[in-house]
Amino acid sequence: MGKVDLVFMENGEKKVKKDVQLWFATRNDKWKLGNLDYRYDDIKEEWEDALSGNLN
Repeated sequence: MGKVDLVFMENGEKKVKKDVQLWFATRNDKWKLGNLDYRYDDIKEEWEDALSGNLN
């Protein structure tokens, strides 16, 4: 578990999300990013679902 400042491109525009919470989990005996959480207003953003569980 930890926090990061996440920088990514969305539709050609640079986005910076500060203090994104993340946690890791094992899948097939390998550590992967299990989830990202940036819900300061309880609304889940599309990029959270797109990236959660898909980064090695």
